[in-house]
Amino acid sequence: MPENTRPTIDWLEPLHVAARRLLDRLASEYDVTVFPLPGYRHEGATVSEAVQVVPAEPRAASVLLAFTNAPGVIVRAGVLHEFCFPPLGGHAQADAASLVGQLEDLILTIVNGGYTETVDGSMVSFSLRHANGWQFGECHSGQFPLELVAEACTVLAASPGGWAPWPPRDSRRGIAGAG
Repeated sequence: MPENTRPTIDWLEPLHVAARRLLDRLASEYDVTVFPLPGYRHEGATVSEAVQVVPAEPRAASVLLAFTNAPGVIVRAGVLHEFCFPPLGGHAQADAASLVGQLEDLILTIVNGGYTETVDGSMVSFSLRHANGWQFGECHSGQFPLELVAEACTVLAASPGGWAPWPPRDSRRGIAGAG
């Protein structure tokens, strides 16, 4: 195989483009720190790049974007849940435009404070309050390492009503004398 080529599923390429556009938007519009995660690995996918976006508000959910070689995108939101575009192990070819819309909607829902994670006994759940409705999911806490569940309980106790919205970037930032 020539050195500057890589196997791709061309119909998915817009996912990487959209994710990069979202990263640029998050960094320019919100008070966040963005940093690469070299060596990030994910079971079930080959990750070519991963980036963590951490809002300045500690009660707001951070977002990790992992770019896979498929090329898909994995979003880890908050402390426990992840969302895959397209779903890992899925065999049906989804519409790329639909996946891009779902990715953008997920990220903006998290940014706007519409994301909640809970640990209730042996169940771990999430909810997303989208502009056009709700999305829920739950699974047994045994699917996560015990240390992660314990950390999640501590972190989530600080935001009992759900994750807070991300603070906007101060428009005065970078202007001499502002502050």
